Amino acid sequence: MSRFFEWYGDPILVWSAVVEPEVQGVERFLTAQPIDLIREGKIHEVPLIIGITEGEFGGVVTGIERLVKEGNTSIFDTLNTRWNTIAPMSFMYERDTPRSKHISQELHQFYFGNQPINRESYDGISQIYADSVIIFPVHRAAQLIANSSKLPVYFYKFSYKGHFSFATWNDTTPYGPPVHHDDLQYLFYMSAIFPYFNSSDPEIQMVERYTAMWANFVHTGEPIPNNDEMFNNVKWERFTKENDKYLNIDLHPTMKQGIFPERMALWERLFPLPPPSHSIDYQKSIKS
Repeated sequence: MSRFFEWYGDPILVWSAVVEPEVQGVERFLTAQPIDLIREGKIHEVPLIIGITEGEFGGVVTGIERLVKEGNTSIFDTLNTRWNTIAPMSFMYERDTPRSKHISQELHQFYFGNQPINRESYDGISQIYADSVIIFPVHRAAQLIANSSKLPVYFYKFSYKGHFSFATWNDTTPYGPPVHHDDLQYLFYMSAIFPYFNSSDPEIQMVERYTAMWANFVHTGEPIPNNDEMFNNVKWERFTKENDKYLNIDLHPTMKQGIFPERMALWERLFPLPPPSHSIDYQKSIKS
């Protein structure tokens, strides 16, 4: 994998879905861009739970801090001197165009202001990675699916911070909010990374809630039983583009509105949806 990276561990996504060419006698799995298929309603409609962890890929700053403690600050030097080159590659948008440069400058101003990037910039670094890699794409996907499906979409933000994490400042101290995959330790026992949670461990409360949520969704199509004290008697309302409602998952789950609204508004403005293609068959569209 390291051979595919251009700068440290970036770009994070090396492979993505492709529209398959038409080959005689071979069934095509993907005949159009997924975004076009979703917008035209060509999806299998099922109830959907979709969401994020509060910190997502923000944990990259722990890796940067380890390099800095070893005396290697070159990552800051590169970000400050080659921002217009690094940003499109790391945050995955078009490169080497006037539009690309404009986007890069807008992102820098929003997350870092006019300041140089250094150890004081960890909040901005963590947020721009989280937003570009996971939060904005997931939020947009939820909007598109909710708009195309008659069945409910349930959005969540996992905010519970336990004693263990995939991203840590040292051997014992987790990075601030829960990061990508941190919620999985409350669903599955991952013995190579995390301990087994016993009934006396504080994390067991989240294990019981989180497993109950997913199990109830599998059995009933609804993630939370009505009037359940384990879930603070909360009713998980379905997500729509208009209401932007989500369940904040911690030991006291609550319904909230607006997933990082200022940050999402920035990405929506910089990456507006194009008009629908109205052409589902990719091969026919490029031949016409």
